[in-house]
Amino acid sequence: MMRPDAVKQRFGWCPAVILLIVLLVSCSVKKQTASYSNLIMGTFCDLAFTPVPGINSNELAAKIFDRLRYLEGLWSIYQKESEVSRLNREGNLKPSPETLTILKKSLEISRISNGAFDITVAPLMTAWRESEKAGKLPDLKSLVPLIGYRKIAIGKNGTVRFLKKGMAIDLGGIGKGAAVDEAVSLLKSAGVKSGIVNLGGNLYVFGDGPHQGRWKVGIQNPRGSGAINAISVKNQGVSTSGNYQQYFEIGGKRYSHILNPKTGSLPDYPESVTVIAPTAALADGLSTAFTVLGPADAISLADTISGVETLIIMPGPKSYRTKGFPAIM
Repeated sequence: MMRPDAVKQRFGWCPAVILLIVLLVSCSVKKQTASYSNLIMGTFCDLAFTPVPGINSNELAAKIFDRLRYLEGLWSIYQKESEVSRLNREGNLKPSPETLTILKKSLEISRISNGAFDITVAPLMTAWRESEKAGKLPDLKSLVPLIGYRKIAIGKNGTVRFLKKGMAIDLGGIGKGAAVDEAVSLLKSAGVKSGIVNLGGNLYVFGDGPHQGRWKVGIQNPRGSGAINAISVKNQGVSTSGNYQQYFEIGGKRYSHILNPKTGSLPDYPESVTVIAPTAALADGLSTAFTVLGPADAISLADTISGVETLIIMPGPKSYRTKGFPAIM
């Protein structure tokens, strides 16, 4: 998770960089929308939703922000007493239902992506951060054996245990997406019919949007400012991973912040990968997995997962997409 004081820009820095521009509404629709923004998980969380008669929108937004801060307190690697930090220190833990749920979701995405997404990359990420400070490339040989989602065991009573000493996890590649899904759930439970939750570019839109009943989402230009494309979505999560804002820099050379969990290497990855999925958490995790897999394998995998579409932009630029990816607007 993101260090809370490390915000450098609108959407901040996050382990799986995700930046989308939401082209929301006309002036007439804005008047009917309750909009709020707050700092959560080291980045900005934006809520926009249609008010519910009899429900105080300010109180509802405050409730959601409090809930997301609670999740941050469970999942952040930068808070010493978070459940994730305790698990990393002790190697075993009986976590809260919220943490157990996100761990199970993470392991499922690891399974379907054959390890391209893997929360056990934390030791590799730490090594790269330390090497960046030291100005030299890391030696990862001793760390690679610690990586692997199959080395996490979850018992029948919900106890989580690492199978190798020295293992650690980082939920940065799925935590924000999971938090978005939680916020959407709270909005819907309160009777909200339509809205958008955007946490550092990990977003979910639901209900009737301002563009012929749908929501228009712009995809960040990986080689410059502004949006290069816009797509129309509804009742879906959207996430984009890329190396255009997040990277390690050693000796004047930039290296991808997204690691191949199996090697710890930083090969030439796509410039950006956008994923549309039934949930924000799934979109979040798969955007990292697809970045590691590359176009051919990513599209083949996406075609096997219901409700998942992807757009992959490679250097050149060249782009690849699944057949069901929305038409560019």
